[in-house]
Amino acid sequence: MSLQFIGDYGIFLPGRDAVGCAALDRNRLVRWYTTRSALEKLGGSNSTTSMDLVDRFERHRRLLERAADIKYRKGKIERDGSIRIELDDLDSVTG
Repeated sequence: MSLQFIGDYGIFLPGRDAVGCAALDRNRLVRWYTTRSALEKLGGSNSTTSMDLVDRFERHRRLLERAADIKYRKGKIERDGSIRIELDDLDSVTG
C-alpha cells in the first residue's frame, strides 16, 4: 500500500535530530522523518540550525516523500511504526 502525504509542515524533532511529519495509509497515521545526515547530503553542506534543516526538508519534500513511500512499501519501518529516511535511502530516489 502506498502512503498518502497530507502536506503538513515538517517539524524539527530534537530527540531524533531529524525533521518529520505525517502521512496516511488509508485511515492509519504514519509518522516519517528524515535524519540530519540525509538532509545535509541534499544541501551539500552542514546545517547548524533546526530551521536550516526544516527549510531543506521542505525544499526537497517530493524526493523525501518518494523515499518514504518506497521504504514503507518494502516494510522497512521502525519498531514504533515510523519511517526513518537516512542517507542510504536517498540512493533509491536520486539514482
